[in-house]
Amino acid sequence: MATTTAEPRAALQISADFLIIAGSAPLHMQEDFPTRDAADKYLAATMARFTSTLDANDFLYAVDSSRNYDPSAKLETIKAHVMYINSADDFINPPELAIAEREIKRVKRGRFVLLPVSEQTFGHGTHTPCLRLAILSATTPRRVRKPQLTLPAIVAT
Repeated sequence: MATTTAEPRAALQISADFLIIAGSAPLHMQEDFPTRDAADKYLAATMARFTSTLDANDFLYAVDSSRNYDPSAKLETIKAHVMYINSADDFINPPELAIAEREIKRVKRGRFVLLPVSEQTFGHGTHTPCLRLAILSATTPRRVRKPQLTLPAIVAT
């Protein structure tokens, strides 16, 4: 008979904190929650939503799996077209480090695009709408293509 155990509360809260920080950006947070009461209400609702479905071990596995990920040794062997999109408000991959610009030069068909901070960027979470737009563009016939998202003016290198 399987034993059911409760998720460790502290681990869930720390995991949810991480997800909230990673998926937010100061511009939006200040505009959307300009008062302490508004920010507290958002935090309580978001924390409740995340911790109700989050599995602490799954989250730990996902974060731990990226700790030692380093594709740099084989960048020159990539044959596909690659577009590396980052936003200027991404604190996990901050553009100030210039790692993306340096490393994408090693990819034969690589291009780096930096999205400036805007109403349409969401920190590290900006990649999700960009991915949706890329999938839509790649899978929708040109004559019926109607993007659901418009991206801000970009700075390309």
